[in-house]
Amino acid sequence: MTTTVAGPSDPYHAIKQHSAWLLAAFLFALAYFSGSNLWHSLSDLRNAKQVSILTKSSVVMSAAVHELQRERGLSSGYMASRGKRFDDALTTQRSKTELMLQKIAPALDARHLDARQWGLGSEETRNVIEKTRKEVSAMTISRDDAVARYTQLIDRLFALMNSEAQASGTLLRPQLAFIAFLQAKEMAGQERAMLTAILSTGSFSDIERIKAFHRIQAVRDTRLDQFLTSTDAATRTHHAEMQSKSFFIEAARIRQQVSLLEQGTSLPQSDLPTAESWFATSTHVIDAMKAMEDGLSASILRDATDAEGKAQWQLLINGLSALASFLFAGLLIWQVRRGKLHAETTLRLAGKAFSNSVEAIVVTDQNSIVIEVNPAFSRITGYARDEVLGKHVRLLKSGRHDGDFYANMWQRLEADGSWEGEIWNRRKNGDIYPALLSIVTVKDRLDRLVNYIAMTVDLSQHKKTESLLEQLRTFDALTGLLSRDAWMSALDRALANARDTPRRFAVLEVGLDRFKLINDSLSHAVGDLVLIEAADRLRSELRRHDAAARTNGDRFALLLEDIDESQNAGTICEKLLAAFLPPFNVGGHTLHISASIGIALFPEDGDAPGPLLRNAETAMYRAKKDGLGTYHFYSTEMNAEGARLLALETLLRQALSRNEFSLHYQPQVDIDSGHLVGVEALLRWSSPELGMVSPIQFIPMAEET
Repeated sequence: MTTTVAGPSDPYHAIKQHSAWLLAAFLFALAYFSGSNLWHSLSDLRNAKQVSILTKSSVVMSAAVHELQRERGLSSGYMASRGKRFDDALTTQRSKTELMLQKIAPALDARHLDARQWGLGSEETRNVIEKTRKEVSAMTISRDDAVARYTQLIDRLFALMNSEAQASGTLLRPQLAFIAFLQAKEMAGQERAMLTAILSTGSFSDIERIKAFHRIQAVRDTRLDQFLTSTDAATRTHHAEMQSKSFFIEAARIRQQVSLLEQGTSLPQSDLPTAESWFATSTHVIDAMKAMEDGLSASILRDATDAEGKAQWQLLINGLSALASFLFAGLLIWQVRRGKLHAETTLRLAGKAFSNSVEAIVVTDQNSIVIEVNPAFSRITGYARDEVLGKHVRLLKSGRHDGDFYANMWQRLEADGSWEGEIWNRRKNGDIYPALLSIVTVKDRLDRLVNYIAMTVDLSQHKKTESLLEQLRTFDALTGLLSRDAWMSALDRALANARDTPRRFAVLEVGLDRFKLINDSLSHAVGDLVLIEAADRLRSELRRHDAAARTNGDRFALLLEDIDESQNAGTICEKLLAAFLPPFNVGGHTLHISASIGIALFPEDGDAPGPLLRNAETAMYRAKKDGLGTYHFYSTEMNAEGARLLALETLLRQALSRNEFSLHYQPQVDIDSGHLVGVEALLRWSSPELGMVSPIQFIPMAEET
């Protein structure tokens, strides 16, 4: 039996000898950490109060935004109808707006902000509002300018909310969602005003307004996506339920009708939306969003109040903890007695973690000679434990890193005591694999280096997944051509290169003719085989530096760079069309499929992606109209011809209701006898705008529509 005597050889001798000093150090440490916790609690309380004030003022400003949005929408409709509509509603709304604007200054004062710096001073804001209202009532300001003034005030409120929240450093996820929702509601308000004006004037051919209308919708959808991404599941469910309400469905139907009208599609008189019906429906939508906004504001107010209360409670707890810290000092002696048992337990746990870790762990001495590895190391590298013990870790070197890489790694290890980064290692079978390597140094109590511990995570599968995802983002999964996003990037690069070094290039829009018939009659599976074969034929005729993409359904887009003459593009189109002459043998079917191609040239037909793609598409549709299996260069006359036909169709539909058609009877006479044998009934159109319109012009249009 061996007895251990406390002495220099006893590892706990120093602890037992200096227990009083350890107790004093422990007391100081507890006091320090308790004081630190108190300081952090005070800071948390200040932040919670700041969040509470910020939230309350944001709620006030969001209510002001709502009333300004309603007044803006009514003012827009009032001016668009030349004062014939919304008069009473506008008067009532102005009073509501005035009440909310009076609350802004006190809300900003609580945040120690000067409202005048943001253009929101009481006097300044009142002057702008009153001036705008007078000019709206007197019709001495354009509708767009009036809407712009209201929008400017609303934008200042949003800028203030965003700026202060970000500057405070306390922008929480619910507040981010709340601000995004407010901005989405603002876009809904702008949509209400814009579409009310369009419906009031019937100006569906006003390109600028229609563009603005679509831009507003895009921004609204973006803000809603940001809101839904940032908010919680319960709020997303509530939002989905709100979207199913009848007035949301009705609003979507009106937008669809407007889309049809702007495309030139005629609707029955009973289906035509009115400015009043749209305004009422969109107001229901915005009011529903306002109700949800109220719920969100109540929620973040409640959260801010709870956070403030929690911070106060935490401050109290930490204060009590500081007082109690001295009481726990007595546990030190008991803890010393348990030290050995605890150390053994810790070592046992460390051993379990070492043996069962999914990371490969290597322990070396100060000379990088392996003294221990875990099972994961053998599983990842293929080396058994006995094969690496006593060996230098360089046996894992892949040869892909130069001397500078390892020099920097060892320099960081010596300076910081640790290093982490990606590295290429070699398995026993010679395979090279990527890994995430973390190395730490271990020193003794005299600060002498005794060991290195390296932990490695195999990144092979992760890299494969990244590569697959990158490929899916870049290429169309069906045809192997570029995806739409990659195609747009290629077009952007071509534009940048063409501007830096003046050159010409062509954008081609290729559409398969009568492809829908194949899908409907032979199945989508056969249609997919046709698309794959069509992509292969297009690819085979392109030059090495040209780009091809499948942009949508049966539509392909081609980018022909370095086109010196338009004839060069025409020559390539001839080759492409010739590639479609042989029949397609797919799915047991022999199909004859042609393609129609539209060509837009840079810079003649556009100097930006939008115009180039749009004009190439217009040319493709002209090619389909003039005869399938051909190509057309874009020309400005195509747009002019489309506008002329649209105007003629509109007047033709109006002619029915205005009784502009008349019948003329032309006699039919027997030549031999001279007797009247019948009459031919002929339709004639006398238009106030166009005069007598030839049947050659309007009869084909009537037959087509």
